[in-house]
Amino acid sequence: MEHMAGQHQHDELDDAVYVVVSGYGMLHWGDTALECTVGDVLFVPGGRAHHFEPLSGKITLWRISAIPPGPRRGVTGLA
Repeated sequence: MEHMAGQHQHDELDDAVYVVVSGYGMLHWGDTALECTVGDVLFVPGGRAHHFEPLSGKITLWRISAIPPGPRRGVTGLA
């Protein structure tokens, strides 16, 4: 995925891990801003509004969802 514009928020059950594949930028959430570059791995807790700001061209990320065990809202019939 390329850089995501604007604040966004994921399901409060889904933590996210981002791997910076290319580019250089900042991860913002609340009053926190973290510089990130190729090879960095960043953790964002579920339900936390955040966004990435590219500082040099574009930033490309891999997003890995970390879903906690147990039942999920709206999902039934899983063994």
